[in-house]
Amino acid sequence: MLGHFYLDLYPRPDKFNHAAAFPLIKRFENKGVVLPPAAAMVTNFGRAEKGKPSLLMHAEVVTFFHEFGHVMHNMCTEAKFSGFSGTSVEKDFVEMPSQMLENWMWQKDVLKKVSKHYKTGQPLPDNMIEAKIKNRNNFQATKTLNQIMLGTTDLLLYSASDKKQQI
Repeated sequence: MLGHFYLDLYPRPDKFNHAAAFPLIKRFENKGVVLPPAAAMVTNFGRAEKGKPSLLMHAEVVTFFHEFGHVMHNMCTEAKFSGFSGTSVEKDFVEMPSQMLENWMWQKDVLKKVSKHYKTGQPLPDNMIEAKIKNRNNFQATKTLNQIMLGTTDLLLYSASDKKQQI
């Protein structure tokens, strides 16, 4: 057993409206005894309705796999100290497992395996998958430019000196 994880998939009153994964117990080891980790994945996917199951759009499936990547990061850790357990890693690595799982939802062969029309049982058609993958990078240059602007602003703000505060 690697650990325990809990799913809270549907909206309810007073629940926040985004998806997230939370470490509840971080794995650690003391004198050879391991306390296994526990994590929760919280989302707000649509509930099943009369005669219609709960259905996820592709973006929601990507979100599910992203957050499940954080859960797996917490479950698969072998850290001996809770301070280094699960997602308690360097900031440039914390998103790696979640982005890896998320990226699987952009692979044609994976999408064929995980998709299914709820009435016919047929996977997404090839032309729809190919169009989705082709359109994935739309506006990527604009998104990159926005990140450069935010980074530049951050550098300017945090590297600026205030002559009044100099010692």
